[in-house]
Amino acid sequence: MRNNYFSLGFLFLSLFSFNISQAQTYVNINVTGGLNDGSSWSNAYSELFVALQNANNGDQLWVAQGTYIPTLGTNRNIPFQLPQGVAIYGGFVGNETSLSQRDWANNITILSGDIGTTGISTDNSYIVVNVAQSTTDVTLDGFTIQHGYADGIFLKSGSGLFINSYATNTGSNPIIENCTFSKNYSADSGGAVYVEAGAGGLASPSFTNCIFEYNESGFSGGAVYNSGFSGGDVSSSFLKCIFRNNLAGESGGAIFNHGGFGGTANPSFKECNFESNASINGHGGGLYNQGSQNGGDASPFIINCRFYDNSGFAAGAMYNNGSNSGNSSPIVTNCTFYRNFTTGAGGTGGSIYSNGSHSGKSSAQITNCIIWGNNAPFGSQVMRSVEGSPTISFSLVDAADCTALQSGTNPNITCGAGMIYNINPLFTAASSGDLTLQTGSPALDVGNNSINSEIIDLSLSSRIQNGIIDLGAYEKAAALPVELISFRANIENDDVKISWITANEINNDHFLVQHSIDGTNYVDLDKIQGAGNSVVLNSYSYIHDTPENGNNYYRLKQIDFDGSFSFSNIEIVRVYNGTLGIYPNPVRDVLNISFDEFEVGEVEFAIFNIHGQEVHRQVVDIQDGLHIIELNKVGSFLPGNYFIKVINSKSGTYIQKFQKLRD
Repeated sequence: MRNNYFSLGFLFLSLFSFNISQAQTYVNINVTGGLNDGSSWSNAYSELFVALQNANNGDQLWVAQGTYIPTLGTNRNIPFQLPQGVAIYGGFVGNETSLSQRDWANNITILSGDIGTTGISTDNSYIVVNVAQSTTDVTLDGFTIQHGYADGIFLKSGSGLFINSYATNTGSNPIIENCTFSKNYSADSGGAVYVEAGAGGLASPSFTNCIFEYNESGFSGGAVYNSGFSGGDVSSSFLKCIFRNNLAGESGGAIFNHGGFGGTANPSFKECNFESNASINGHGGGLYNQGSQNGGDASPFIINCRFYDNSGFAAGAMYNNGSNSGNSSPIVTNCTFYRNFTTGAGGTGGSIYSNGSHSGKSSAQITNCIIWGNNAPFGSQVMRSVEGSPTISFSLVDAADCTALQSGTNPNITCGAGMIYNINPLFTAASSGDLTLQTGSPALDVGNNSINSEIIDLSLSSRIQNGIIDLGAYEKAAALPVELISFRANIENDDVKISWITANEINNDHFLVQHSIDGTNYVDLDKIQGAGNSVVLNSYSYIHDTPENGNNYYRLKQIDFDGSFSFSNIEIVRVYNGTLGIYPNPVRDVLNISFDEFEVGEVEFAIFNIHGQEVHRQVVDIQDGLHIIELNKVGSFLPGNYFIKVINSKSGTYIQKFQKLRD
């Protein structure tokens, strides 16, 4: 009897194991040998498009790092076609056994439209990834989508990702997470992404923790175009997304939302960052919202977002246009608008423009916002309204009073309670784009709690720290429940050392050392155990050995025993990945030293012989990255081997060896 039970149990476990193994399909472009059937990493598909063609509803595709193209031929009409009910995950090395082991940030997995001659964009795929109207649910997570080039006769929008929901009420609801859309071009609209729902169709894609950068459209929506028309409804959601350096030839440098002929395009944007997007010949450097033609509606919900350095002919940050019985009345809550500007000679509306002309409606509701330091003529740096009826309350603006805000034809701008006029908000470092608030800012603890239900701000800190919400995208962090004597981040060689000293710790369980490359989205580097309850000085440190080139932002997240948490101030470290080169090597008399990717400024270096004796030391001013030494004039250089060492550069410490020949 025992043997029978064993046999049945073994059969059950075998079947169970078989089902688990079939839950994943493996893809690795670098695989050599094997069956190439996707059954394991060693037998992985080498091409993602083959795996997609063979995928079934409920499958997971695990894709190893590398670059994948949608076809091995040159047919520009062929995209990656995402099948129904399949989850596709990038970011694997190619030996993982669980989804949690992948690292999509470092194991870059690219879906590329560069199918023709490398570097020539005009023979690239029209669309890189397609979600057809028959696909209602699919997940794409951990990929970089790039180099789509939509310039076809019909395929000229959404070159990175095209989502279509036409005449179907089942809806298209793809989940897009941890993805980067970069360097895609569309001749018409939606440089990277185009979402359309028409004839009663429904589309509600969600984008979480995604980056849209360096995408371009010939017409509107440099990064994304949401189109709801003829009764179609688009309700895209964007959570913790970054839109930067996108370009529209016409309007909507980052986003264009259009609801027309009874259709709606009312996406939501939460904890998103809009930076350095531009509209060339049109309006709305960040967003353009157009509700038109017989009840069309484009009224997005925008909360905890930052608009910085965006530009358009008019409306540096956002243009709201309700026309021809259409409506464009977004709800804008706890957003910060700074250094947005207009580029046209008569372009107005430094931050926001409301246009309700031609039988339209434009009644934006702006609450708990900071609008400061934007630039536009005719006193419209804060906003412009032409027959619109926007309402602003509990906000800080750089205007003398509500009367001074009334820029435009029949502006009808209503100023509600809680307005603050012409008092500097005291950003932490406005010149570098750090729009968090200093202690003593007039924007602290003066907002309206009732209209913001988000529990976090743009930096993912707790949204309400002192009982009353702050204005703008960032909440001023409450004091740490420890006495933080110091918190520093400094470069040491090629690493960054983070160090801090505390005293009088109360219920301090641990610290999380956090890192960001944009000052907005932070990741945990390490967990450092706290001292609990302590009245003595405690020193802590952590070495970050993989900082990014450029700005690196560091902060502490301090967590109590009960799970409550707060954040430290932010330290910024600029990292230069310097490369020290010497040539010719061996050298007779004239030595060229190149300082590539070094910070401009003074650099000190010394030259040592093989016995460690210093034979020359010099401070040079790095301007063009090159320095020339005539060895026979600066020291006693006998034939032999020498070492050159850079000593005090912020780019780190570098040592190179060279050989001196006989003259």
